[in-house]
Amino acid sequence: MRTSNKMDGPRGVTELRKGLYLIRVQRRDPKTGQSLDIRRKVACANVREATMKQAELFAEVEQGAPLHERVQLKDYARSWLSSRLPTLKPSTRARYADDLDRHILPELGDYYLDAMAPEDVHRWFAARAAAYAGATANGCLRLLKTVMADAVAQHNLPRDPTRRIRAVPARRRGEQESDDPVNLLTATELGHFLAALQARWPHWYAMVFTQFATARRFGEVSALRWEDIDEERGIIRIRRAQWRTIVSTTKTDRPVTVPLTEELRLVLRDWRQHLLRSQHRHLESGWVFPSRVGRPHHSSVCMRKAFADCLKEVGVSRGFSSHGLRRTANDLLRRIATGEVTRAITGHVTAAMTEHYSHVDAGEKKVAVEGMLRLVRSATQPVDPSRHPDRHQGSETGNQEKGR
Repeated sequence: MRTSNKMDGPRGVTELRKGLYLIRVQRRDPKTGQSLDIRRKVACANVREATMKQAELFAEVEQGAPLHERVQLKDYARSWLSSRLPTLKPSTRARYADDLDRHILPELGDYYLDAMAPEDVHRWFAARAAAYAGATANGCLRLLKTVMADAVAQHNLPRDPTRRIRAVPARRRGEQESDDPVNLLTATELGHFLAALQARWPHWYAMVFTQFATARRFGEVSALRWEDIDEERGIIRIRRAQWRTIVSTTKTDRPVTVPLTEELRLVLRDWRQHLLRSQHRHLESGWVFPSRVGRPHHSSVCMRKAFADCLKEVGVSRGFSSHGLRRTANDLLRRIATGEVTRAITGHVTAAMTEHYSHVDAGEKKVAVEGMLRLVRSATQPVDPSRHPDRHQGSETGNQEKGR
């Protein structure tokens, strides 16, 4: 039988030696709900005094404990996501679930909603921003802000710990300091890129050109059906989008009509004739750009090799993806059309989003500044009397009048 020279008193009070006691208090962490075993060594004359010290410790750790039922972030977030599922698009559902499971709940999930403090969120977000790209970290922060805003309203929380947390720049420092466009080509570069694509990867050319000429997203162009193309009226109706072959409505839930230009009409006509000549087994599926399994292409990753090869061929070392076609179209459109026209084609709801997709290069800046300086010079330049004979004669007449 195991023996010990320690003398046990009341529960949680142990005499270590004469005049020294170990007192224990067990409770749950108010932030995470985890069980805590709080221990403290105290010098006391007897067991009764040690018991009083234990009661004081218990009162100390229990001070301010809430009486209402508490909810942890992980439980609320999962309930929140389940309630939102019917209103979310498949791509958004997957992104929310992934951000919660990988980035938010592992570190913050055990926190009670009413115990989470701004410094907890700031510490979590600083770690995300240091480990991941700015766009990824900001996306997680936006999701957490949305969840907590609903939690504040639903549970009448005293504060929102995410309110004062600001996003980080989405672009890396090197990109911020460079005047080079991000995921965007100039008109000349894009012309060479399309020519290389048509020559080296002709089976991707029609879809890539359609995406650029309509300034639409890959998910919308890959979900086009032949009945969406109205040659008689010269328009293309963007009615749906797909994500990983799951077909749904467009991102804004609104159909958009874009012009069917003559060049685009010819490209699509040649593409259809190619499908007929090659007897594509999924031609009857109705998809303009069917995959090998008769559905829209899973994602733009299918064109990654073609893009890399053509960029190398034309000497462009910057990154450029399928979404860059939309960015490039947006940038070129806003240079030659009004903001209203550009947004009507691209489907952007706000001017801020159109600006976000644009890139004002050094040439545009130079022209704008030179124009500004010309305005200033023309307003302050001294008048040359030799260039204004009438004004000169008037001055002479005035002087003669003064002489009289």
